[in-house]
Amino acid sequence: MRSNCPICCERAGWERCRASALFGIGFGLINAPITHTEISGVPREQVGVASALTATSRQVGNALGVAAIGAVLAADAPAGGTAAFLRVARPAWWIITACGAGVLVLAWLLVRPPGGAARQDRPGASTA
Repeated sequence: MRSNCPICCERAGWERCRASALFGIGFGLINAPITHTEISGVPREQVGVASALTATSRQVGNALGVAAIGAVLAADAPAGGTAAFLRVARPAWWIITACGAGVLVLAWLLVRPPGGAARQDRPGASTA
């Protein structure tokens, strides 16, 4: 059965289309706030440098992530089709999940204020 999906001509193509769309929407929603957070604490004169470092670190992280996951997948390169690939891909998904959990833990440790006190960023916030 042929689908009308532009990515491929098989039934599984719709699942890939939906997964790609979901990933794109999620990345689009998180990319701008991350960039704003990274740039907002920098003096105005250094915003260009901070933006360049942010973009470079994002690109290096993407390249290293693709290389690492590609190496994990290539270690047991399947010759048996989709089922074999899915079996081999499980460790890669666990690595990606562990990296995401590590980022969440680091963000929680590095972003919270010292002493666990609530941040007082808003003008007029009470200090009681």
